[in-house]
Amino acid sequence: MASATLALTVLVVEVVVGRAVPLRIPLQELPFRLSTWRGRVEPIDPVFLRRARPDEALHRRYVEETGRAVLLYIGYYERQASRGQAQAICQGECEILDEGVEVIAVRQGPITVNRALALVGSTPMVVLYWYQQGDHVTQNPYRGKIEQARRALRHRRSEGALVRVSAPVVSVEDEARERAVAFVRALFPVLRPHLPD
Repeated sequence: MASATLALTVLVVEVVVGRAVPLRIPLQELPFRLSTWRGRVEPIDPVFLRRARPDEALHRRYVEETGRAVLLYIGYYERQASRGQAQAICQGECEILDEGVEVIAVRQGPITVNRALALVGSTPMVVLYWYQQGDHVTQNPYRGKIEQARRALRHRRSEGALVRVSAPVVSVEDEARERAVAFVRALFPVLRPHLPD
């Protein structure tokens, strides 16, 4: 009886969360040069990693020719991608001052992402973030959970990535937002080949 119950539990978990789907190309192979941006590895807070529990993570600082920077975080989940929602805006404690959405024209067509103004320590940051499964970009976490459940039931897959681009506000918020948007345009087509279809 116990073995039958265990087998049924395993089957239900497999259907609900789906099978593990690895990246096609490891995140660490994402180029350090994206258009006019140059990147370098940034350490990830181990406490944040324990909370977020991604299967693979990337954290880099990219600097443009003017010397202004953005921070890129990508957390990839081989199954149950909705786990990434726990720490979507900040890596640790932050105060969210404003939230909205941003429509960004990329080569593949417009994408709608989340936009937040957050106070990280004493630094205001414009944060753009979204959830991505293959070509599909979702900014709404609830819709993302529904899509994930649908995909798990239909294809037995629930993988996905949380992508976050943070731009420190150096002078005015609009400049930081434009900088973050410009970086997303450079990143988006380069990231796509890393993710499973």
